[in-house]
Amino acid sequence: MRGATVLAAGAAHAVLARTLYSRPPPGTGFGAADLHQGAQWMYYGGDLVEAGLAVLMGVGWYAAAGRARTRRPRRSPGAGWLTGPAGALGGHHRTPAAGGEP
Repeated sequence: MRGATVLAAGAAHAVLARTLYSRPPPGTGFGAADLHQGAQWMYYGGDLVEAGLAVLMGVGWYAAAGRARTRRPRRSPGAGWLTGPAGALGGHHRTPAAGGEP
C-alpha cells in the first residue's frame, strides 16, 4: 500500500509540474522563464525525493524482514535429515540436538 501511494503521489506531482510548465496558474504575475524554472525544479526535485522515499521504504522492509528472521527458532544443521518433514525414520526418532534421547 505504501509503494502504491508513493507511485501515485509521484505521478500527480509530475503532472502538476508539467501543467505549471505549460501554463501559469490563474491570477499570478510570474514570468514565463520563472515558471519554467520552478516547474523544472519541481519535476526533477520530486524525482529525487521519490527515489529517497523508495530507498527508505526498502530499508524499512529489509529491517523488518531481518527482525522477523531473528525471531524464528534456529534448528541445528545436522538434525533435519533424521526427523525431516516426511518422517524419514518413522517420526519417532529423536536426536540429542532436538531435545530427545539418542
